[in-house]
Amino acid sequence: MQDVFFVFYGYGLGKFPVARVPAAIISQKEERIMVQRILLVAICVGLFSITGVSAAELSYSCDVRQGFNFEKDAQDLVGHINYLKIGGKEFKADLAVTDPENAQGDPVKVFGVLSSMFWKGGYSDPLQFSGQISTENKKMLATLLHQTMTNTKVEISFTIYDYDPDEKKYYKAFHSDGQKLQGLIQKSGGELNLALDMDQSQMVVSPKNYTLSAGVMPEDKQQAIQIAVSVSDKFAKQFGVTVGN
Repeated sequence: MQDVFFVFYGYGLGKFPVARVPAAIISQKEERIMVQRILLVAICVGLFSITGVSAAELSYSCDVRQGFNFEKDAQDLVGHINYLKIGGKEFKADLAVTDPENAQGDPVKVFGVLSSMFWKGGYSDPLQFSGQISTENKKMLATLLHQTMTNTKVEISFTIYDYDPDEKKYYKAFHSDGQKLQGLIQKSGGELNLALDMDQSQMVVSPKNYTLSAGVMPEDKQQAIQIAVSVSDKFAKQFGVTVGN
C-alpha cells in the first residue's frame, strides 16, 4: 500500500492525498473520475482551502484541434462559444463544428472554438476565456476595437464538453444552458480585457482562424452557470447578483 496523490489541475487544484490505494490498480481514467467526484463534494459543502487554492475555481483547457476536427475516439475537452454580442454588435455564428453529444448528427454553427476558460467561482468574479474565431468575425472585432467603446455590454453563450469514461460519452461540463449570460467587458488597470491577435493562428490552419481573449464581468442580476463532473453529477452556481429592486 502507498499514498496515491491525485493531480487535478483542470479545475484549479494542486496535488493532495485522498486515499491509500495500491497504485497498480488505479488507471488514469479511474483517477480522474475519483478526483472529479471528490471535487464535486468539496464544492457542494463549501471547502475552499486545499493547498491554498479555492476549490471553487474552475479552469478548462480545451483541445482546439478536436474542436475544429472532431474525432469520436478522442476524449479531450471541447469548448464552443455559441453566441457573442459586444457593445450591441452581434457576431456571426459561422464556424461549422461537431456537437460532441451528437457526433453523428449535422454540424452546428458557433461563433468560436474555445482554447481555455477560467472562473474563480464567485458570483461577482469574471469569466475569462480565449478562443478561435473566423476571418469575418476578426474583421468585425478589429473594427470595434479601433473605436471608442462607450458600450461594453456583453451577451455570451458557451458550452464546454468533457468525456465520461464510465458512460463512454461526452457531456456538458461547464455551460450557460443555452442562455445568453449578460455582462460587461472586464477592466484591468483602466484597460478593457479584450484582445485580438491579428496574425492567423497556426493551431489549426483550415479554416483560417484568429485568437480572441476576453474577460466578462457579470451584470447586476442573478444568473446561473451549469457545472457537471460526469453525465449524472450536475449542479449550478450563481453568476451575478441582483442589485436594488
